[in-house]
Amino acid sequence: MGEAAAAEGLVEVDAGGGDAAQLASVGRAGEGHGVSVVVGAKTLEAARAGVVAEGVEVVGIDAFTDFYDRPAKEHNLRVLATNPAFRLIEADLRTDDVDAHLEGADVIVHLAAQPGVRDSWGRGFEVYVGHNVLATQRVLDAAVRTGIDRVVY
Repeated sequence: MGEAAAAEGLVEVDAGGGDAAQLASVGRAGEGHGVSVVVGAKTLEAARAGVVAEGVEVVGIDAFTDFYDRPAKEHNLRVLATNPAFRLIEADLRTDDVDAHLEGADVIVHLAAQPGVRDSWGRGFEVYVGHNVLATQRVLDAAVRTGIDRVVY
């Protein structure tokens, strides 16, 4: 990131080529870093990518929205729950204090979003704007406030 961008309080944002590329960035970010915060339900894939196994502390943040079956998500996360390098925080990025969950983080991997194109218009529009636009804005603002200069999105 350039000095001018840093002076403006901007963060470096890697716009990755899908979840696999984004999660590979967690591993790269872990080199020389201590804590990666993964927002969204993709923390299981982060573990599969070897991030937690490589000694990078991973903090997963998920709102457990009703789009996916909660017991299924919890089942997928049970393997990670036994790993001391992983911590799960249940929080809604639209309303919760994001800064508090970023303490000690070096990088944020932002995978949180409300999926599904069909439901994104009409009555569901507000839900999608909240999860996909507002939550992203709040994550980026929190990164600036807490001094995290790398966000993988």
